[in-house]
Amino acid sequence: MKTFAIRGLLPALCLPLVIATNPANGADGAVARAADRATVQELMVTVVDPAADTLWDSVAYIANEHGVEDRRPRTDAEWNALAAAADRLIAGAQRLREPGRRVTDAPGGNPGPGELSVRQIGERLAADPRTFGLAARRLEATGRRARAAIAAHDPDGLLAAGGEIDAACEACHRVFWYPDQTRQGGPAR
Repeated sequence: MKTFAIRGLLPALCLPLVIATNPANGADGAVARAADRATVQELMVTVVDPAADTLWDSVAYIANEHGVEDRRPRTDAEWNALAAAADRLIAGAQRLREPGRRVTDAPGGNPGPGELSVRQIGERLAADPRTFGLAARRLEATGRRARAAIAAHDPDGLLAAGGEIDAACEACHRVFWYPDQTRQGGPAR
């Protein structure tokens, strides 16, 4: 899974969400308005990545020197929280497909090794919105598979859907974010 390095942009990206969700600002409609104006990066940082992380972290079998942990949802409350995370992932993917969404409002810093600059990402999105839209649809579909596994209380299905979510994210990132990033053994595929 790709770890998002925001390099100091997180406070600036989250401030509109904090302001929008402040009850003194009329949170009901403000959140929807803020989401409508959200950039790709804001959606990734505040909606897509946290929702995916919640799903990825929900099912695991971990064996180490401290013993074995069989992590899976067991209570209705845990399943309900995962359903909400899957719903957020699906909604985030749908919003990513909306035309004209900017990459970010933050100034472009120095990209990491193999990563494109904000300008280059924007150029790729503008040149190939169809591929980006298809990638967002793929993410939405994997979110729906996770949601179906959650509805069935199927931890194995949720684990499989988590792998599909990761593959959908990586496929998009390899085109629009870090196409030149190399991995041990050669370039990213």
